[in-house]
Amino acid sequence: MQGHRIPYAWKKMPFVRLVIPLIAGILIQWYLTVDLNISLVIFAISLVLPLLISFLPYQYIYKLRWMQGAFINMAMGALGMVITYQQNIINDSEWIGHYYKDSAPVIATLQEPLITKPKSYKAQASVERILINGVWKKVKGDIIIYIQKDSVTPALQYGSVVVFVKNQQPIKNSGNPGAFDYARYNAFQHIHYQVYLKSTEFKIIPTAPPNNFQQWLLNIRTYVLNVIKKHIDGTEESGVAEALLIGYRNDLDKSLVQAYSNTGVVHIIAISGLHLGMIYGIMVLFLQRFKTKSSGFAKAMIMLLVLWIFCLVAGAAPSIVRSAVMFSLIIIGNLIDRQSSIFNTLAGAAFVMLCYNPFYFWDVGFQLSFVAVISIVLFMQPIYKWFYIKNKLIDGMWKLSAVTLSAQVLTSPLIFYYFHQFPLLFMVTNFVAVPLSTLILYLELLLITLSPFEFLAHYIGIACSGCIWFMNSFIKHIDKLPFAVYDNVQVSLVQTLILFGLIIMASCWLLLKWKPGMYLSVAFIVLFTATEAIEKVETGAAKKLVVYNVPQHQAMDFVAGPAYQFVGDEAVIAEPNLHNFHLKPARNSNRLQMEQPLGHLSFQSPFIYFYGKTILVIDKPYKFKSQQKIPVDIIIIGKNPKVYISNLFKAFDCPQYVFDASNPQWKINLWKKDCDSLHLRHHSTPEKGAFVMEL
Repeated sequence: MQGHRIPYAWKKMPFVRLVIPLIAGILIQWYLTVDLNISLVIFAISLVLPLLISFLPYQYIYKLRWMQGAFINMAMGALGMVITYQQNIINDSEWIGHYYKDSAPVIATLQEPLITKPKSYKAQASVERILINGVWKKVKGDIIIYIQKDSVTPALQYGSVVVFVKNQQPIKNSGNPGAFDYARYNAFQHIHYQVYLKSTEFKIIPTAPPNNFQQWLLNIRTYVLNVIKKHIDGTEESGVAEALLIGYRNDLDKSLVQAYSNTGVVHIIAISGLHLGMIYGIMVLFLQRFKTKSSGFAKAMIMLLVLWIFCLVAGAAPSIVRSAVMFSLIIIGNLIDRQSSIFNTLAGAAFVMLCYNPFYFWDVGFQLSFVAVISIVLFMQPIYKWFYIKNKLIDGMWKLSAVTLSAQVLTSPLIFYYFHQFPLLFMVTNFVAVPLSTLILYLELLLITLSPFEFLAHYIGIACSGCIWFMNSFIKHIDKLPFAVYDNVQVSLVQTLILFGLIIMASCWLLLKWKPGMYLSVAFIVLFTATEAIEKVETGAAKKLVVYNVPQHQAMDFVAGPAYQFVGDEAVIAEPNLHNFHLKPARNSNRLQMEQPLGHLSFQSPFIYFYGKTILVIDKPYKFKSQQKIPVDIIIIGKNPKVYISNLFKAFDCPQYVFDASNPQWKINLWKKDCDSLHLRHHSTPEKGAFVMEL
């Protein structure tokens, strides 16, 4: 009987069956780059052949019914390839990259208000035209504009049009091992270039009125931010309030964000379905009083309108878009009196989002959002049933804990893979932070609603500030505990997939009593152990030098197995942002576990000796005098010393020169020219990323 239910349930979830081949097509197009014409031919054939089969006699249709399903899957895969090709702006004939040349005048329109950074202003802008041979050519593509800070704030806002003549720089990754793929992240948003302008290097030109709807959304966002900053005291408190309500993260303290991440409650300040669910609940509670035969459609439209306006004001992050699409499907289903499986609703939301933007698939928030909901749906009730509690208050507390536990089941492999850590006290922090953040969100909504009434808004702001201060203090206190987070978790993509397989098979065994699940679970454990053993053997034998690309700083790691020793600027270690962004991902990817003095590493300034290699580090002017060339394996130049490659060439016999990111680019360019003229190999970390020398 159970065997017959599975195919029936599968048929009742059409979106689940459609989204899987769609994702396959998206991945094929991105990684294999299939020609658009081939994708269109496959799509057309996949639609026409099932239609032709339908004209055959019934007995043949019945025999070939499997082919119809196969062709539908093929059509969805081809659709994924087509939309991914179309969404990749590089394939657009008007893309800026096809026409732009250095020093070409550019006209660009700001797509957002200026964002204040420590040393500059930043804004995303859309390039409209480029001057080519005296003719303004219409182009497409966005750029990131940085404007130097001076005494006068630029008179720029959303919709401002600027013209400038300045070389645009391609957006590149840092090139450090394991580093975040910043170039791909921007490419998915149609951004491939950036430019840094002084206040004298651009002009504002008369503009047409901006997009009225977008301007209206920005006005709402600005009003909300102004109300929060006015009535909620404290930089940290107002920053959290902004992130919690509308997902504005530019005012968040980075160390506070790290504390939220370490304690497993970063989802509170990362706008998500939790926030939209609260607003949905408020609307349901308010609108259920209006029960007339003709009110159903009006209530549905009001709810859809409010949900999507909030989604857009909050920046339309993938996690909240997922929630908005899901709630929209639920509202529409209730309107037409159609109930659907939660899995089908989830798959429908994913299908709609990926058809709109296939690059959502690579977004960590998108992945965690969907996986968390699936995990809660699958595991919340089994976990909740572990205990039977008569007391309603304690039972409600346990139910909240069950939700938190269930969400971790399937999200844990992703957390291991992307963040290389696991919060050990997530139960404690979520138990306090989730109810408290719910109260704070309701207070913020009340604050915005009553903001015209200064007296009421003032006291609501005080209450909100107090709650946020308490939540921040609690999170920071938990973060300081030595056992708050299990750090330096190192799993590969293959191991992440193995962990998912292990969880799924173990769940089938324990929850569905499917005995083969037990054997398959053991097989996945063995497979994971084998891959981990292989990784550890490779790590144990590793001996290498890594020269990092850390802007304006010198940083090197000498690696021997799982141990390493850092050499460079202490500021890179002392500054958490530099360490977490540049060094920590590299050490995780190399499976480095401990920093300690290495036995085979010795220093005799300016020389460093490591496993038989002689490394010369020049970070200040030196005068070398020798009757014959001194053999060295590598020369590393940093901190902008006054040296000449020709003099080094006379003094040393060296096959490799490395220029790190503590040098100015103009000096590196001069050194590179000298190296080229002398036929010397060279590596610039600001241009090529980290230099890694295997020993």
